[in-house]
Amino acid sequence: MKNNILLSLLVCFLFSNTVFSQVNELPRSTPEQEGVPSQAVSALLDSLFSIPQTDIHSVMMLRHGKVIAEVYPEPFKAEYQHTQYSCSKTFVSAAVGLAVDANLLRVSDRVATFFPDKLPAEVSPELASMTVHDLLIMASGIDPDGNLRAENSCWIKPLLAKPVKTPGKLFKYDSLCTYLLSAIVQQVTGKTVLAYLQEKIFKEFHQVQVETAKRQNFVPPDLKTLLAEKEAFGEKAEIYVAETSEGEKIAYGLIVKDGKEGDYYEAASTDLNRKLPGAYALLWQAMRDLKKDGYERFNLWGIAPANQP
Repeated sequence: MKNNILLSLLVCFLFSNTVFSQVNELPRSTPEQEGVPSQAVSALLDSLFSIPQTDIHSVMMLRHGKVIAEVYPEPFKAEYQHTQYSCSKTFVSAAVGLAVDANLLRVSDRVATFFPDKLPAEVSPELASMTVHDLLIMASGIDPDGNLRAENSCWIKPLLAKPVKTPGKLFKYDSLCTYLLSAIVQQVTGKTVLAYLQEKIFKEFHQVQVETAKRQNFVPPDLKTLLAEKEAFGEKAEIYVAETSEGEKIAYGLIVKDGKEGDYYEAASTDLNRKLPGAYALLWQAMRDLKKDGYERFNLWGIAPANQP
């Protein structure tokens, strides 16, 4: 295991579409060291930058969890903030994966089976064969319609009434595939994608906190208390997770924003934290983020004021 600690910020209450640049926080390597010919990387970059009427801000290539190539054309730079679009696809796909892992659905499941009351009077063989996997790869067979949701508050029925070509055959970028996946997750979990992901990360956080309590000999809050805190703090709270470059979890921290102050409200760590101090990396990143957002203090809840012993 390499002693690389990566910090992933999981915003469990409000998913923003603005991502702040984190320069040189991913491990670097060379194409050849990771089994990729440099000529292939150069050919790919040349083809990207030769596309007409394309304004590319940056390109980053990863292999085996390491950056093997990155380019920031003028006037853009690595440290600049970038607006990130379509990140909902990432979160919805993650929710689908978690639901699959929980045996609530399969990627081979037929889409029509989730919406029996919204199907057209005659279901074509193509619609009947459309699967969750087809939606994940944006190959539903339905021509994209960017106005459908704007024109219909109940959009699933008119979407499934559209003509369907052979699903799984042709990729067409279509946000409606993502919306339909979100609706499927809600069908099988009884929760919105956001609520489902929140609950998942809090359950994971609580499980590690129980393990921490056994090692450190203290009584942890129960899951009901943690979920109540989630509801009470809302978008003022964020969970930070420190992990290795291989994805092994090291430490968790619940940061609550209050006025001009950020509070280190709850914490948990795995046994790996004894070898790799992920909690320190987590706290350092939290302080950097709070400072960037204009907060003036970071309360570790470890030292009482002089007049409050």
